[in-house]
Amino acid sequence: MGPHTSSRRPVALLLAVAAALALAAPGTCVAGISGIPGAFADIGIGARSLAMGGSVAAVRGAEALFWNPARIDPGDAAVDVSLSYCDQMGLVPYSAAAGATRVGPYAVGAGVLYSGDDVLTETTVLIGGARTMPELPWACGRRPEVGAALRVRRASFGNNESHDGQVTGTALGFALDVGATVPVPGDATIAVVWRDAVSSLSWDSSVGGTYDEAVPSVVSIGAAVTAAGRLTVEAGFDMALEDEARDFASMGVELALFDVAALRGGYRTSVTDDTLDEFMAGGGVSTSLGSATVGVDVAYVFSELEDTLRMAVGIAWR
Repeated sequence: MGPHTSSRRPVALLLAVAAALALAAPGTCVAGISGIPGAFADIGIGARSLAMGGSVAAVRGAEALFWNPARIDPGDAAVDVSLSYCDQMGLVPYSAAAGATRVGPYAVGAGVLYSGDDVLTETTVLIGGARTMPELPWACGRRPEVGAALRVRRASFGNNESHDGQVTGTALGFALDVGATVPVPGDATIAVVWRDAVSSLSWDSSVGGTYDEAVPSVVSIGAAVTAAGRLTVEAGFDMALEDEARDFASMGVELALFDVAALRGGYRTSVTDDTLDEFMAGGGVSTSLGSATVGVDVAYVFSELEDTLRMAVGIAWR
């Protein structure tokens, strides 16, 4: 069996073209033949974005490498680093690290995501780049951004001790994420992200031999607006481009408190069926230590499957 195909890819192409025109003018991953339903599942890495329901428009810095590569510019910081951890459903540990900086007119970032155990271990390495575009006449100095991130994926399964007949194997592949943001009047931002726009994953199983299977592709659209510099509201929609995946709608809020803390909340639901409703709550605190700003963020996800706690530490050097 070859890579998945989808009748919805033309829609993604139209969205990508629409994003390009806007710049010019102004899931759950379900593996099929691999038989591993959690293979490279996108659970949402980073506590700030997840606490807001899955932010692709308001995210910024190293954490954006996992959400929207167009937003990896660290802003006022020279270097931004993000470290994340969670224990998904009390079974699968996820650890992630990412860093972002500027090189000339470009923002560049790199990161790694490691999850699983001997039953199924997954490692994803990400390398991304972004650039701001010419200023738009109505944006009051704010500029559009475009970016892309290359994901290199490797998996190994069946390495745990078991009885005879243990199924073992590996997987190796890559994927490309592309994103864009467009500022609009009213201190608002619109973002479009195409995750796994190009995807290839080759499996080598002791019982199934060698076969290829792409990771399902998703287009995420988000809009964020900030009021009085303190209250940020974002709404988003994730459109799956494969029949076996689902579409999601989300919304989130963030309230900044005295420039040292923030409170966040979010909601995410499946719109193609009624199988998933998630509520998020979280917050963060930050403090200055010499030339660095250190922040700690937490997010608690209330899910019908399993409530989980996400933690992240961010360090920004100026």
